[in-house]
Amino acid sequence: MFDYAINIEEKVFLQGELQPKEEWTIKYPSVPADIQQLSGRKLEFARQLVSDCDYQITIHYHTEITTKLRAMDIAGNIYYIRNIKGDVGRIGDLTLFCTREQT
Repeated sequence: MFDYAINIEEKVFLQGELQPKEEWTIKYPSVPADIQQLSGRKLEFARQLVSDCDYQITIHYHTEITTKLRAMDIAGNIYYIRNIKGDVGRIGDLTLFCTREQT
C-alpha cells in the first residue's frame, strides 16, 4: 500500500547574523507513505476540512505528527500538512490532508 518514502520535516529557527532565520530540517526520515492527488468526491471532502487541500498522504500512525510539520518526497515536492485524520491513541493509519507547494 505504501509506495513512497517521505521525509517529515519541522521548522527550526537558527540565529543569523542580524536576526533569527527559519530552516526546515528532517525530523522523521524515510517514512513509508501513499501519496494521492485528490479529485472528485475525495477532493470535495478534503476541501470541507481545508479549503486549499489538493493532496492526501497516508502513513502509519505516529503520535507526534502535527500540522506544524511538512512532508517532502524523493522528487523534492513539498506538502504542507493542513489537517490530520486518524484516531489519536490508536494504532492504525493517519491521513494527512496537504497543500503541495507550487514550484
